[in-house]
This record gives sequence, structure tokens and C-alpha cells, in this order.
Amino acid sequence: GGALQHLFERVPASQRVFAVSLGIMGLVCLKNLLVYATEMLRSWTRTLLVHSLRARLADHLLDARIDCIESTDSGKLLNALQNQTQETGAAFSSHAGLLVCACTSAVFALLLFLVSWKLTLGVGCALLAISLLVRLAWRHVEAGSKSFVRA
Repeated sequence: GGALQHLFERVPASQRVFAVSLGIMGLVCLKNLLVYATEMLRSWTRTLLVHSLRARLADHLLDARIDCIESTDSGKLLNALQNQTQETGAAFSSHAGLLVCACTSAVFALLLFLVSWKLTLGVGCALLAISLLVRLAWRHVEAGSKSFVRA
């Protein structure tokens, strides 16, 4: 709490709520701009990756011996050219999204710590408890589905 209090101590008490609200609104706008920029970067990167994979795969197909291509089902070749490259691009895009979410969580955890270390500890304990409950529930559902499949 001391860091945020120090940040707004020069603002008069009558204007402090407005200043904090304005700061929050500015940070939310900044966050949304960063999310937009990140999504644009992810989309551009994914497009470049998929294009590169398809171009290299097409080069390999064009360089392959004709008897190898004739012995392979053309549907498999087209599937590899279209779907497999798309799925690989989606996997890399998901990895980048995971990285962005991890960075976002770290920033919000730091902000929560700046507000109060006790609150951060409480939220951490609550997240741990929720995670354990979800894991326990998932095991219960998984066991039920396995017994249903066996029946």
C-alpha cells in the first residue's frame, strides 16, 4: 500500500479518487492497446510461419522423385500441405498466447503486491486452494468417464 500511497500523495485528498480512477482507466486503455498489438504480432507471425512451412513443404514435394509422389495418396499430400502446416502455426500461436498470459499474470501479481503483500499472500493461497479443488474434481470426472466407457 505504501508505494501506491506515495504515488498519489501529491494529489489533494479531494481529487485523489478522481486521480486514481483516471490512472486505472489509463492503465486499462494501455492494456487493451498492448493486447491489440500483441494479437496483431501473433497473427502476423503465424501467417509468416505457415507461409514458410508451406513453401518449404511444396519445395520438397517438387524436388521429390515422381515414383514417390505417385505411390502416395494425393489426399495425404494435400492434407500435409494444408492442415498440418495450419495446425503447426496454431500451436506456435498458442505458445505465444501462453507467454503473453504469463507476462500479464506476472504484472498483475506485482501490482497486487504493491497494493498489499498480505492481500497477495491471501490471493495466492486462494488460487492454490482453487487449483487443488479443480484437480480433485477433474480426477473425479475422469474416473467417472472411464467407468462409463468400460460399461
